[in-house]
Amino acid sequence: SLLASAQETAKYQVKSKDILTDNAEQDLQVIDDLEQALAGSRQISYGGLLKEIRKQLQLEDVENGDLINIDSDDRQVEQVVREIVAKWDYQRKNYFV
Repeated sequence: SLLASAQETAKYQVKSKDILTDNAEQDLQVIDDLEQALAGSRQISYGGLLKEIRKQLQLEDVENGDLINIDSDDRQVEQVVREIVAKWDYQRKNYFV
């Protein structure tokens, strides 16, 4: 069925160029089907630097684990915070830090 197909498609990353055409009515129906199929689900993935950090920290499963409170005595957590301010330079038409 169409709903089952939308649910299966929703399991994977979907890019707009893969589903949108020049037919506005068809595009709206596809988006509506995806919205219905994704309702109530969490679509979470990690990429790049976040994926590496998650692996290094050996974090629990994102669906069932606690990614905020690690409660580990053997792991020292160092927190460093920096504030970087960028301002717009109207003469140069660019930001400067």
